[in-house]
Amino acid sequence: MFCNKNQGTTDNLLTPEEYKSKFQIDENTLCIKDIGVDKTVELIKNGDIKLHLKPSTKTVSEKALEHALDIRKFEIDLYWKRATYFWTFLGATLAGFLAVQASADLEPIIKQDLSVIIACLGIVFSFAWVCVNQGSKYWQANWEKHVDALEDEHIGPLYKTIMPSNKSLLPPMSVSKVNLLVSWYIFILWVLLLIYSLLPTFSLDNDVNEEYVTIIFVTITFCVSFLLCGRSSSANRSETHAQLRRPWSLKKGDKND
Repeated sequence: MFCNKNQGTTDNLLTPEEYKSKFQIDENTLCIKDIGVDKTVELIKNGDIKLHLKPSTKTVSEKALEHALDIRKFEIDLYWKRATYFWTFLGATLAGFLAVQASADLEPIIKQDLSVIIACLGIVFSFAWVCVNQGSKYWQANWEKHVDALEDEHIGPLYKTIMPSNKSLLPPMSVSKVNLLVSWYIFILWVLLLIYSLLPTFSLDNDVNEEYVTIIFVTITFCVSFLLCGRSSSANRSETHAQLRRPWSLKKGDKND
C-alpha cells in the first residue's frame, strides 16, 4: 500500500493487526441493527457475545471506509479523464502523420523529416499513456484494498463478494487491463511508424543522419526518464505489509513534499 520516501527501510511497515488498530477495527463487535433484536437477546443470554451500544458518532474505521470509497471513485474518474486526454492528443498526432504521408505537395525529404518528428512525438506520448495507465491502476487497487480491509465491520463483505452470473462468450474482463493493453498496442504502432518513416533513405552505404539520431535519442531518453523519474515513492512496496507514504506526524522542520 503506502511507504515513505526512505525506501528500503521497514520503520513504517504495518502488520494486519497494526492496520486494524490504526483504524480501530473491531472484528468481534456486533450491532443490534446488524443481526436483529431477537437474535441479539438470545446470544447475550447464552453468553456468546457482550452487548455493545452503537455510538452516535462515526468511528474512525467508518470515516476511513467512507474516505476510501470516495477516493477510489475519484481515482476511477481521473483514470478515464486521463485516457480521454491521451486519446485526443494521439488521435490528432496520428491524423497529422497520415496527412503528411498523403500529401503530394511536399518534397520527399521534407515529408520524411516531418514523419520522423511526428512519429517520435507519438512514441513519447503513447509510452507516457502506458505509464499513466499503470500508475492509475496501482492507486485504484490501493484504495480497493483499503475498502476490503475496512468494510466487513460496517457493511459486510459487499465489495469483495462477486455474485454468480450467466456464462458469456468471453470470460470476465478487467476494463483497466484492456485499456492498458490498448495503450501498449498504440505505443508499438508508433514505433513501427517511425521505422516506416526511416526506411526510404535507410542504407548501410549512406551517411548517418545526425538530426534523426538526435531526435530519436531524445525520444528514448524521455521514455526512460518516465521509468526512472516518474516512479511513485511507494514503488518498493511490501507484498505482505501495509506501508506509510510518510510518518504519521511531522516534526518541526519537516517538509511534506
